[in-house]
Amino acid sequence: APELSDVIVKNAPSIYLDSREFFSSTYITDSMKSLVREITNALTLGKGLSMTLYSLFGGGKTHTVLLLFHAFNNPTVAREFGLEVPENIKVIGIGGKDSRTAPSPEDPIDEDGIKIKTLWGYIAKRLGKYENMRKYDEDLISPTKDKLQELFKGERVLILVDEIAAYLVRLKGLSNGNYYNQCLIFFEYLASLGSNLPVVLLVTIPAKIEEKNKGDITMYFEKGYEDVIEALSKKIERGGKIFRAPIETSIDLANVLIKRIFREINEDVKKR
Repeated sequence: APELSDVIVKNAPSIYLDSREFFSSTYITDSMKSLVREITNALTLGKGLSMTLYSLFGGGKTHTVLLLFHAFNNPTVAREFGLEVPENIKVIGIGGKDSRTAPSPEDPIDEDGIKIKTLWGYIAKRLGKYENMRKYDEDLISPTKDKLQELFKGERVLILVDEIAAYLVRLKGLSNGNYYNQCLIFFEYLASLGSNLPVVLLVTIPAKIEEKNKGDITMYFEKGYEDVIEALSKKIERGGKIFRAPIETSIDLANVLIKRIFREINEDVKKR
């Protein structure tokens, strides 16, 4: 499946770009519905929320992020599929494996004559408020919490951050290690905004760091990945909460596969 960044820059098959087509081919699990409700309640009440979405490989986290991206960008279409979401939410997507949606000092984005070097510069530009963050973006220093509050004042925002651990692992290995540390500080401040502002931050984490599955993680990722995940999750969870995996049961998985592979299934055949 395409990454979040592919959908943002419209470099993906139509089934992932068209909201109605995406929902038609997606089995929406109870966990996904619960996540949508929780985000909707937070934005509607104006109190915000921050959370980490843990899911092992194949757990559907990227697909869940795409569902949220389409639902809150197109609430009218989302309602056709039973998802009640509010209008006029600004959705900002960060895909950590792609510099087009996750700029860094080594791979900045050139846009409107501005060289965007940081995640906070990127978010500010998407809000149309880059000047608020220009100094921090140019100096590669995380904005303070009060500056972030000023940035988001008067906004209702959903920030979807996918594959950010891969982004941080790459940064940690570069000579400018200070920017890596500034990113961790930034996520800690961003995660703590939820109680005061209608800003929802959702960050996907590829796995929970536990001894029983730690070996599985190191099989798939380069050395040092576990440390990055642990550091990031601690920063976010200080002011946020943990959400369960979007695909939790074998029944969920079976229905997801059925929905993706077969657009229309004869109900009589299903009952046999």
